[in-house]
Amino acid sequence: MEMIIVSDAVIMIIIMYFQAELLVITEFLLKLAKEDKVSARAKTILKTVHEEHKRVMEMFNDISFSFWHTYFHKLLAIVLYLCFTFFALKSVISSLVVALLCAVSMVEEAFILCYFGQIVRDASDIMAEALYMSKWYEMKVSDQKDLLMLMMRFKYPFKVETFAFGTISIYTFVQICKAAVSYVTILFGLFT
Repeated sequence: MEMIIVSDAVIMIIIMYFQAELLVITEFLLKLAKEDKVSARAKTILKTVHEEHKRVMEMFNDISFSFWHTYFHKLLAIVLYLCFTFFALKSVISSLVVALLCAVSMVEEAFILCYFGQIVRDASDIMAEALYMSKWYEMKVSDQKDLLMLMMRFKYPFKVETFAFGTISIYTFVQICKAAVSYVTILFGLFT
């Protein structure tokens, strides 16, 4: 149990770090939308954004591989545990409170994992939107080209992915809950 809690805490801290990095880049990009003299500082801002985005993307890709395995094992275990808990809940009513507590804790675990995948995706989308909302029409042509290159790079958002579950988000949480209920229905139909 301690390993589950520690691994969840580490995942949450790392994902919140990347969210904060992306939000800092977003705040820096918002200078392009708020300043009166955009053309004077656009080259410096775009260069800094490009370098920071590249650095954060490389770090995220390195860590994302370990998330791939961790999320896969955790989410698969949650689906199986929910399936058997719901099956036990339907067939053996004697330990109703224990089965409900186990089911609620597993649903909560799945939600926490999926929520933190969603916040990285949202921060990445906000960053791309901030770049889009810049005053590009006041920039020099060379800076506008740099901005277009950044827009092409921002088209691919940061996302946590895993095998068999795809991109981790709130949608994944809903799919996990639906799958668990479907599997329970099949098991209950087979054994009753």
